[in-house]
Parts: sequence; C-alpha cells; structure tokens
Amino acid sequence: MLTALCVWLHVCVCLTQVSDRVTNRIGYPSRILGEAFGVETWARDLFAEEVVRGGPAFAVSLLITSIEAHLRNAAALGAWQVISPQQVTGVVEVVDGLYEVQDKTYDVPTVLLAHQVGGGVE
Repeated sequence: MLTALCVWLHVCVCLTQVSDRVTNRIGYPSRILGEAFGVETWARDLFAEEVVRGGPAFAVSLLITSIEAHLRNAAALGAWQVISPQQVTGVVEVVDGLYEVQDKTYDVPTVLLAHQVGGGVE
C-alpha cells in the first residue's frame, strides 16, 4: 500500500508541475494581450489559471485527489502529511491549532507543533 501511495504522490507532483508550466507559459502573454484588448484586470489575472482548470491535468487531479484518503487509510497512515524533504532546524512553537498562526509570517525558521489541525486552514 505504501508503494501505491508513493506512486500517487509522484503523480500529484507531476500534475502540479504541468499546471505550473502552463500557467507560467501563458500567464504573461495573456496579461499583455488582455490589456491590449481592454479586458478587465481580474479576468487577465485569472486567465492562465482558468486555462489550467479547463485542461485534462486538472480533471485527472480531481479524480486522484479523491483516492488519497483511501490510500492513507489502507496504509494505516494518519489523515495528515508531514513533509520534510531534509533535516530541518528552527525555533519550536507549540500552538493549539494552525488557525492561530495561519496569517503569521515568521522571520526565523520555525517548526510548528499543533495540537489540532482543521480543514479550514489554508
């Protein structure tokens, strides 16, 4: 099951890279053309993202996102991921929930230990 989860994570990374590449390639030209044609600013700013949302990578992303909870459950993993690609150091801060610090900017590397993590945190 861990192998399946690993494959799933790699597919997610690939889909993110595809989306980022499309956004980066068409973002600037679409803003320039939009300005030349008198398109409203909000529409120019969102155009590249909407192109990605209308493409196949986004549709596949929606489908595989629904699989994550099942894979994590089958692999006896928790509902949350801890991502640390390398050894880290920093000031440790203990908080009740991430909602307390979601808008906070840290000046020094900080490791957060949260008693509770809710789905409403960005």
